[in-house]
Amino acid sequence: MLATPTIGTMRALLHRGGAALLRGALPASCALCAAGGDELLCPACAAQFFGAAAARCPRCANPLPDSARGQLCGACRAEPPAFDVTLVAADYAMPLDQLVLQLKFGHRLALATLFARLLRDAVLQQPGFTLPALLCPVPLGPRRLAERGY
Repeated sequence: MLATPTIGTMRALLHRGGAALLRGALPASCALCAAGGDELLCPACAAQFFGAAAARCPRCANPLPDSARGQLCGACRAEPPAFDVTLVAADYAMPLDQLVLQLKFGHRLALATLFARLLRDAVLQQPGFTLPALLCPVPLGPRRLAERGY
């Protein structure tokens, strides 16, 4: 006797089947190197650009030598900024800066999910980091909002 599938089971099957159909019809490629795959970043690019955590100033997140890991940089010691902590997923440098520009000006909204995941991972990798009570986005002005469309 066959069991009647539940609505949840049917949804899961449709979701998996639909995702497989979309992957077949619209194959994905790495946003950095264009290698084929199922993710926005291929494993090689993810490891190269987001793999090892660099030593950074805990206050401003600027890169530091490995020997200074966990210490404040000279600028933050000399003149502490008005904030306590900065976390980054990676440096804003080539080729990663191009991903930000693609999101902002190239209408590649799928990159927003990637950035959210990378930033979440950066937060979770910080030992003893206390999650903020509030995250406040900086809104765009009306003209910039109209230019970007989101």
